[in-house]
Amino acid sequence: MDRETFLRRLDEYSLDRNRYYIISGGALLLHGLRAQTSNIDIKVSPEYFAELQQKYSFKKSPKYDYLYKLADDFKVTVQDVSSDDFVMIDEYPVGRLEKELEWKIANHRLKDEADIRRIQAYLDISQANVNPALKEYILTKVLPEYALNDEGHQIDHIGYVVVHSLNFANQAKADLDMAFTVAAYHDVGHHIDHKNHEKISSERVLADKELRKFFTEEQIRTMAEAVYDHRSTIEGEPRSVYGKIVSSADRNTTIEEPLRRTYAYRKEHGAETSLDEIIEESRQHLLQKYGRAGYAREKMYFDDPAYEQYLKNITELAEDKVAFRRRYLSVNHLEG
Repeated sequence: MDRETFLRRLDEYSLDRNRYYIISGGALLLHGLRAQTSNIDIKVSPEYFAELQQKYSFKKSPKYDYLYKLADDFKVTVQDVSSDDFVMIDEYPVGRLEKELEWKIANHRLKDEADIRRIQAYLDISQANVNPALKEYILTKVLPEYALNDEGHQIDHIGYVVVHSLNFANQAKADLDMAFTVAAYHDVGHHIDHKNHEKISSERVLADKELRKFFTEEQIRTMAEAVYDHRSTIEGEPRSVYGKIVSSADRNTTIEEPLRRTYAYRKEHGAETSLDEIIEESRQHLLQKYGRAGYAREKMYFDDPAYEQYLKNITELAEDKVAFRRRYLSVNHLEG
């Protein structure tokens, strides 16, 4: 279900929005961290549940005392409900991301790994020391589009780039609001055309009338150029310090991330490709990008010891076919 379908389905039951709140995949959907969810999950108090039992038939879960099924796609958790546990989004009560993160970490299910990364990224972005109104706009109106991107270019990646952009902007004594905005927009067009996403994303900056509330036309042009210049395959240097900031921040420093991203990309764009071919294509790509003569080595414009260590680690791993395959399978949970 997409957002519209989810809310329409939820509204079929005419629930009192003061006495329940949306949890699980639906919460992430309404917070903008997912594009789809398969089920509706809500939490209600025991008192409200007793009232609902007078109107609807529920099936009790054989596994959990607190869980009931209202329909095949609708589950109800019966526990104490506090107003501190949710926020209102478009007049719907939605579980706080901090609570969702706490639950997912405590239950450490494999299927929650991506959600955990995305929630953590969202919370990191929400802590950015920038104009609060600008941040609210980016969080609610721009970042949800990243849920449409492939697995390697969703909000967890953007959170990483935002945090590092602000660090580099501080080093350069650059405008934090501008660096934040460039980072937030740099991959927004990836789901439309990944091969030309820098151009599409740049055009989105220029076309966004809401940004005129926060920036001058000259600043917007500079940010659009920076978004366009962020790709490591672009010839020459970025045209401004903001292009250098986002280009540098877009450099990953963890081994796991490029292994996940290359797998997600090839699964989406190479349906007939075998797993062995995916692994070898990924290895060759990472050698071309980060290896001893890799093009991504050239465009780090700030001091970042973590990136230097990453280049050493990823090169050594990619040069060892056996070790690379083993790590690739492990990171993407493909063993067996």
